Amino acid sequence: MKKILAMVMALALCVCAAAACAETTVESKVIEAYGLELNTKANTLVLTDGKTYDKYVVDTEGNKLSDSFAYISSNDGFYTVGNEDLHLGLLDGQGKQLLPLEYGEIKVYGTKWIAGIKLVVSEDSEENPDYKSLFGGKSYMIDSVDVYYAGEKKATLTRAEWDYAKAFGDYIAIEDREGKQSFYNKDFVKSLAEASYAYEYNNDYSTKTVTHLGSGQAAFTADCTLTADEVLQSVWVNSDKQLLDLQGNVLADFSDYKNVQVDAESNLIKLENADGKVGLADSTGKVIIPCAYDRMSYALAGAQKSGYLYVEKDGKNGFVSLTTGEETGFTFMKDAGDQRANFILVNDAREGKILISAMAGELPGRYKETNAGFPAQADGNPYAIVKEMDDTCRVVGQKGEEVLPGVTFSGIYDAKISDDGTLILLPGERGSYTLYKVSYNP
Repeated sequence: MKKILAMVMALALCVCAAAACAETTVESKVIEAYGLELNTKANTLVLTDGKTYDKYVVDTEGNKLSDSFAYISSNDGFYTVGNEDLHLGLLDGQGKQLLPLEYGEIKVYGTKWIAGIKLVVSEDSEENPDYKSLFGGKSYMIDSVDVYYAGEKKATLTRAEWDYAKAFGDYIAIEDREGKQSFYNKDFVKSLAEASYAYEYNNDYSTKTVTHLGSGQAAFTADCTLTADEVLQSVWVNSDKQLLDLQGNVLADFSDYKNVQVDAESNLIKLENADGKVGLADSTGKVIIPCAYDRMSYALAGAQKSGYLYVEKDGKNGFVSLTTGEETGFTFMKDAGDQRANFILVNDAREGKILISAMAGELPGRYKETNAGFPAQADGNPYAIVKEMDDTCRVVGQKGEEVLPGVTFSGIYDAKISDDGTLILLPGERGSYTLYKVSYNP
């Protein structure tokens, strides 16, 4: 029998007055619950009921979007859910059931491909189990693997047929227990091309033919039927350093550059000139960042979404705008600070932490502690959390302004922020949370 809390907290919503500061508008709601977690990619929440400890997905108004479950955990924009028997299923970010509660583990590959892995308890004689429980000492082996595309089950594989997988748009590469790799399309038809788990294409240098491994057809040539929506990498640089689209049309000529490379995740083009300086072009071939830098971030998909590229020049670090080319930072030597999403965090032993913003450069404040997103986040939020010298914390924007005017809190890691920066969740008194909806125009 489940333990009942002495104080039962039912879901209640209370609309607070909207606050406006400069170009930032904030609306807040108080949500009473035993627990509340923000899915930072889906902009929905997991609420834990104070009576039963059951969990369910809710929207920002507190409306239920899913059935109740004993277990829910955010999973790359989805939700892995489970019952008391530890059988797992999957919901999309809005609470819609995608996979039934039949699995021991669920793996998500990109936005389209999902694997539901069924487990069986292994025999005592099994020396190398596939999984081992954290508690109880039980070992498990894979029984079978159900492969889904866009929520539809496409195939059931045996343990021998499954070891690893990697998605490339509408295609998935699967490696079996013997190390053999195969590509499948969205209908789970196996490609006849020899697969490589790590690559979407094979380049035959002798014939200058590029093969799309998922479909088996020649790509970046006039006869190619693929579209940019179906693949991960939609442009290619040939041996003459010409940028081609999938149908072989020449988009740009980069023959004047020493090295040219396509970043598959973003389809941005990394350029290096004869002097070893690096820059960037977009997928149309337009140079958006000149080759004026010693090094650039590898997280180009994140830079593409935020609009700012982290770079190093003459031993110093800073940012450059992908739209205007304007530079910020380059005040301190690169070893003095670490990049965190759209900020550089610098430790000044005399004055405290310094924040350098990609938009505004060095901010005037000095802080006891700072917290911002990781540099490799593809969807990192545009804010930083700072702890003032009096130990109060607040959320600041790209210009150092208060994102939540007048709102302070005690823990540097207390605030949970959605990837797009529109939602901020803060814990309050026991069983109470405040959800802020932010319209942010820096």
